[in-house]
Amino acid sequence: MHRLRIAVDAPSRPRQPETLSTMTSPPPIPLIGYTDRLSGRAGDVIAFKVSSRSSSDFEARLVRVICADPNPAGQGLVEEDVAADFAGSYRSREQPFHPGSYVSVDRPIDVGSQSIVRLEATIWPTKPGRTEQVIVGLGPLSLTIDEAGCLAGRFHQQAVKLATTLMARTWYRVWLILDQDAGELTVAQETVGAPHPLTLAQSGAVEGRLSGAEPASIAATTADGIPVFHFNGKIEAPAIYGGSEPDAARALALWDFSKDISSTTITDAGPNGYHGRIVNLPARAMTGSTWDASEMCWRHAPQHYGAIHFHESDIYDFGWDTDFTFTIPDDLPAGVYAARISCDGAEDAMPF
Repeated sequence: MHRLRIAVDAPSRPRQPETLSTMTSPPPIPLIGYTDRLSGRAGDVIAFKVSSRSSSDFEARLVRVICADPNPAGQGLVEEDVAADFAGSYRSREQPFHPGSYVSVDRPIDVGSQSIVRLEATIWPTKPGRTEQVIVGLGPLSLTIDEAGCLAGRFHQQAVKLATTLMARTWYRVWLILDQDAGELTVAQETVGAPHPLTLAQSGAVEGRLSGAEPASIAATTADGIPVFHFNGKIEAPAIYGGSEPDAARALALWDFSKDISSTTITDAGPNGYHGRIVNLPARAMTGSTWDASEMCWRHAPQHYGAIHFHESDIYDFGWDTDFTFTIPDDLPAGVYAARISCDGAEDAMPF
């Protein structure tokens, strides 16, 4: 996604939802758009994607950008109109976007007749205590950091929490255990790499059961199909087990972030192949809990770089539908151009 920052004021970043039951939406932007590419040569086709909240049509035209200096003491914004076959009116429609990186698992995980399910991960939180943050989710079951910065396990509308706030930029191994037959949920954390590891655990009674197959996600969950409660920090080696212990023989999913690092694929190294994909391009090849500074290149020791750093503000491509296209003509001089759009006093520009 490509934006011309000087042509439109950036909206202020909204506060994320504070709990799983109180969700807010970002303030709407009346008119905004982007291109599918930043540059091209004669014959190339550039697609323009627009979101307009107005009931009126929006206008589009092509300009060549001569100067984009925002300094009031300078020349200011200088543009010249250029004839283009796409110039004209288009029907307004609102296209949503959802920032924040996470992992979407390709297919639901078959829990089957498992009476005990364990969710686990190694984490390095960077913003605990600001919002609710999901680490690993499995349908109505999730391992989270609550709005107070404490590790929590959630099952349907029930929660079990620890009373100790997680420290930022500290490695922890965290897990929850759901015993469906006993109606008990346990959540626990253990410091990683400390001379004297500290383990904390808390259990509580819960009701309900998982279904046969549940959708899974990492670093966020979904509500009505929209990703929410993004994790901010590094996650390494998330896993789901069909038992109370991290036994590889009973693994339902063992995601290994050190594999396929240069791709958007998330590999399940377990027997069931619950592979996934990253959304909104979080930072891969991040130093993990086993990194010892012996190797500075992830390609030489990928096992030391098996973490992904997720952020609630990450974006890549909104996936919007195309509103109009422009085929670059043979006689168009090289330069910086923009498709300028306007509607009901709102304006934006999409550069190439």
